[in-house]
Amino acid sequence: MVRYKEIAKEAGVSIATVSRVMNNNGYVSEKNKEKVKDSLIKLNYKPLSYIPDREERGVKEVVFFVEDLVNPFYIMVYRGMIRRAQKYGMRVVLCGKFDFDNIEYLSDGVIFSNEFLAQYYLKNYKKRNDIFMIYLYTGSSFKLYQPMPCVTVDMLEVLNKAIQYLKKRGKKKIWFASVADDFDDIRIKAYLSKMEENMLAPRILFLNSMDIYNSDISILQSIKDLYFIGRNAFFIGQEIAKKYMKELAAERIAVICFNDELALGMYTFLVGNGYKIPEEIALLGIDGCNGRKYINNKLTTINLFPERQGEKCIDLIYEKASGKKIHYKNYIRPQIINGETV
Repeated sequence: MVRYKEIAKEAGVSIATVSRVMNNNGYVSEKNKEKVKDSLIKLNYKPLSYIPDREERGVKEVVFFVEDLVNPFYIMVYRGMIRRAQKYGMRVVLCGKFDFDNIEYLSDGVIFSNEFLAQYYLKNYKKRNDIFMIYLYTGSSFKLYQPMPCVTVDMLEVLNKAIQYLKKRGKKKIWFASVADDFDDIRIKAYLSKMEENMLAPRILFLNSMDIYNSDISILQSIKDLYFIGRNAFFIGQEIAKKYMKELAAERIAVICFNDELALGMYTFLVGNGYKIPEEIALLGIDGCNGRKYINNKLTTINLFPERQGEKCIDLIYEKASGKKIHYKNYIRPQIINGETV
């Protein structure tokens, strides 16, 4: 009986590659697939069954490239991916290391957690038309080197819903708490635009000046900054609350927060220092993550439906693999989740 080890040696490939070909599981380059086929013939392997191309066997494995595994948003996105992948008989693998050199051995499809990762890949590696690629758009101002489908939320709609919701509840002073004063951030841009439309005076609360979404800075630096923000948003929220708490209470401000984690950080600090939420200061998050439930006053937030975003990524890969045409921008509609912090 011919063993995989012998086939791999004859073909000049790894045993794992032979296993993928024999089991029709995971992506193998056409070159290596042919090497394995030739070796099977040379070694008189029996039975020699037909080995389908990737287009025929469909997508079996998808890799989700995400470094920020601490961020609740991406955990929920991944949960949605898994649920939808089960429907199609796929497997979704998390990868926190950007091992793009070996991407052809990893999967039939790739999902990048943000456009910076997608841009880094496109800039440094050739885009493979035989691997389905999707990314989650987070709001940068640059264009990708090559077109790639994405799943996103219209931040103008998000901020419009937030401002209208607060106005209906009598809030006239509406500020925005962000991780930085990066005016290339689509959330800040949308906030400023909608505040101007409503003839309200805007104000950005922040700790440090950071250029994250600017197209002129290093992509790798932006990736590192986003990871730092995702990991520390709660603590940044606490520091913002500490810096502005007296002013916030004196003005009875409503604060729209960059994300739920930042809002929860502000809430924890303000309540811990005796301020009443929402009587003295109102807080509104953005994301719709489950952590909003685990405080005394459930956080009011704009739901970006992270699980639905994950499901949509898998749907797009499946549809593309099935030969269907897909849109390059695929929007998830946001929705207010009523809570007790406004």
